[in-house]
Amino acid sequence: VGIIFISKFSFIFDQHFVIKQLMIYVGLLTTMYMSFMALRFNNIKKIIACLTASSTGIMFITCGIGAYSLAMLYFVCHTFFKSLLFLAFAYLISAMSGEKNINIIGGIAKAAPKVADCIWISFIFASGFPFLAGFFPKIALSWTLDNSGHIVTSLILALSGIMNIIAIIRMMGFCTADKDSKFIVT
Repeated sequence: VGIIFISKFSFIFDQHFVIKQLMIYVGLLTTMYMSFMALRFNNIKKIIACLTASSTGIMFITCGIGAYSLAMLYFVCHTFFKSLLFLAFAYLISAMSGEKNINIIGGIAKAAPKVADCIWISFIFASGFPFLAGFFPKIALSWTLDNSGHIVTSLILALSGIMNIIAIIRMMGFCTADKDSKFIVT
């Protein structure tokens, strides 16, 4: 909701350089901290929440550099893929009798291949795989940051993106590992 509000009232934010700089710094702090925390948690819900907050930080940075339509494109792509991820993991948690620890969950690729496929599709699209929907907002943001002189911001966002991808691969590695699971297919 905050990104939509900022985008709708961009004419007000464009007049205040300090507020836009504050958006960039808060967005950088948010995306780096949440990317780091996503690597530390073992709870599926906490990992997904951290990745969502990290993406919100990226959207704030995008608004801070004045690319409001790009922030909205990123928002739409992010919500589509993240909702698919939430639905798939909600099914997984429900089938696992409420278990959320990635160290315990395993074998979903064998027990529920369609759920695992949904999770992998969401990951591939959200990670910015070339020429898929998640690719274009990431490339446009990178290009916009480089052209506006925010090279350090671009490098920090690249590091944050790498940490996010590692967190998702770690989560998927535990969940799809071939081990005995109490997964109940309903």
